Amino acid sequence: MDVYARSLFRQKELEDESKLDVSIIYECEIYRLLKESTEMSAYFDRYKMVEKHRRPLNPREALYGINLEKFKQLNMFS
Repeated sequence: MDVYARSLFRQKELEDESKLDVSIIYECEIYRLLKESTEMSAYFDRYKMVEKHRRPLNPREALYGINLEKFKQLNMFS
């Protein structure tokens, strides 16, 4: 299954599970819309801060939280 077929499958899966419409906008469409719409361009300009902090994803950051230990408590007395 190619990438496009997987994304269509995932979109259908999300729509079926959540009962919501899922809209997909590709990056090339965003760039086209930014050139055409001054309102959208101004909106994105207000959030340039995100671009400044962009860096590769670190999978370890996803494992940060209270209940995410790497071990499991065993009940030895049951």
